[in-house]
Amino acid sequence: MPYIFLLYMISIYVCNYMCVYELVECCTKGYLYSDVIDELYNQRDRERERTERKSIEGGIGAPQFEDIVR
Repeated sequence: MPYIFLLYMISIYVCNYMCVYELVECCTKGYLYSDVIDELYNQRDRERERTERKSIEGGIGAPQFEDIVR
């Protein structure tokens, strides 16, 4: 019985290792590793745009018009 569990864990490890190098889709997740990285970069860019928009609109830390005129 422990051998079956050990084989299962090794197969998941090998499959995820191959997933990192994009040889197969991830066994446990069902998507390619590059898709995960792309989504992380997109999320970071959206967060950056949100903070830039907030500073342009006069959000936290943005200089006010009166401060610039002085």
